[in-house]
Amino acid sequence: MSTAIDIYRGDDATATITLVENGSAMDLTAAVVRMTFKRSVFETDEDAFLRKTSETDGGIEIDADPTSGRITVAFVPEDTEDLVLPERFRYDVQVERGDTVRTIMTGRLGVRLDVTRTTS
Repeated sequence: MSTAIDIYRGDDATATITLVENGSAMDLTAAVVRMTFKRSVFETDEDAFLRKTSETDGGIEIDADPTSGRITVAFVPEDTEDLVLPERFRYDVQVERGDTVRTIMTGRLGVRLDVTRTTS
C-alpha cells in the first residue's frame, strides 16, 4: 500500500491514515508506530529528513479505538520551515509489537512552497 501526503512548507498539517493488514484494519493495540521520511531510501535513519513515532509527543497519534488501524500524523512548522525548494520525500510506516517489527506501507511526502513567510 502506498499513500501520498502533500503539505505546505512551514504549516501545521495532519494526515490520517488507516493501516491495513491482510485486507483488514490493523489492530494497533499495544503497538508503537514509526514513520521515517528520507530524500533517498539509501540514507541512514540518522540522516533522515524527519522521523515520527507514536511514543509520547512523537507526532503520531493512534486512534482512540486502536482496532480501527487509524493513525494521525501531525506536522508542525519546524518540520519543514527551512526548506528553500519544493521537495518530495519517501517514507515508510513500521509497526512494532513486542519483538516483531513490520513495514506496513510506503509513500511519498510532498512539501510545496508557500508564498507568505510571516505570521503577523
